[in-house]
Amino acid sequence: MQENIEKHIKVSIVIPVYNPGERIHRTIHSLQEQTMREIEFISVLDCPTDGSDKILDAIAAKDSRFRVICNEMNLGVAESRNRGLQVAKGQWVGFVDDDDYIDAPDYFEKMYALGCLHQADVVVSDCYMETNDSVELISFAERTDTYQHLQSILYSVHSRLCTFALARSIWHSLYRREMLQGINARFYDRKTHLEEDTLFNVQVYTHTSHFIHLPEAHYHWDLTNQRNEKNYQSTNDLCAFRRYYFVVKELVQSSQLLSPSKKNELLSACMTNYFYEKYCLIRDIPMGRVESCFGNDLCRLSPLKLYKTYFQTAREMLGQSVMILKFLLYVIKLKGYRMINKNSF
Repeated sequence: MQENIEKHIKVSIVIPVYNPGERIHRTIHSLQEQTMREIEFISVLDCPTDGSDKILDAIAAKDSRFRVICNEMNLGVAESRNRGLQVAKGQWVGFVDDDDYIDAPDYFEKMYALGCLHQADVVVSDCYMETNDSVELISFAERTDTYQHLQSILYSVHSRLCTFALARSIWHSLYRREMLQGINARFYDRKTHLEEDTLFNVQVYTHTSHFIHLPEAHYHWDLTNQRNEKNYQSTNDLCAFRRYYFVVKELVQSSQLLSPSKKNELLSACMTNYFYEKYCLIRDIPMGRVESCFGNDLCRLSPLKLYKTYFQTAREMLGQSVMILKFLLYVIKLKGYRMINKNSF
């Protein structure tokens, strides 16, 4: 019976585990409750020190759907996910964070059935975002094509804009494993690159337009009591963004699904939104250093387009309209330094 299940695994779920504390019980319980039998839960133990390894070993001894992989050293969430991807056997692959949980026992059955019905490469659902103050429903905005979805991923102005945060996240999705293998998709180490989730999704959506939306929310994204471990935090260094930007640039420019004009617009979005998001970080960096990092790609900065696109949303957020104006002045100063034609404004 066990051999038959292994040969016909429908879904593989990868869970990187590093010191989730007591919340690991809630996470694992929500997975144990899943009614799908042809599923495997791959727990990648990233050298936890809180006893979660013992909990997962005990679960795996009782529930054959659970597998445990142990990193010999702390690798971080990106490499832990990559290890899970390497051993996954399912037709579809998904990801769950070790402090999140699912509130419906048929969640993965619904996601799997919808993906198969529409012969999709990706299935995306809505989710709940939990903070210390509230539980908020985040709906995945419907997109009609690859460009619109990539635009949502890269137009991530601020982490408080939840629909954008959802667009670039991975844990509310199932990915067809054959598709991931075909494009050699992997996670970039967040110790050296920004936004490992975003980069993974850019890899996916620059190569496929076949995605489908499940308009239901059952995944709970837990932002309470956020951890501060070094290996689980992205770097904000300007050079890290340079690495991130040129990965995005390579992926976008290699896409067969996008026109040259759409590619340029996406790269402009990537460049502009980073400089807006990180304005407080980079405003004291010498112009020469910024220029040496990005060269002619600074021409992609589009301050007025950013302003027009996001003012309606930003003015609902306390102080953000002022930040946009400050950002515009910064970019104008930057572009003045680059001696860009004034008509570009």
